Amino acid sequence: MKRLAYEKIVGLTPAPLVDSHVHLDSSAYEEDWRDVWREAQKHSLRALVLPSTNLPSTRKIAQMCEEQPLFHATVGF
Repeated sequence: MKRLAYEKIVGLTPAPLVDSHVHLDSSAYEEDWRDVWREAQKHSLRALVLPSTNLPSTRKIAQMCEEQPLFHATVGF
């Protein structure tokens, strides 16, 4: 449903969303993860939880979280 139609029907903007598991540190997003985040924000996404899969991904996610305060890192053992 388009945002405008949703606002007309419900009278509200969509609720803010949090993606609780996204791998923006993946090589698939190496060049454009910032663009992906900007686009997601246009659709009510307000925060991301980035789970790491190994030590290199933990380091990359830590850097991403420093740049983007609405990113949150997780680490598995």
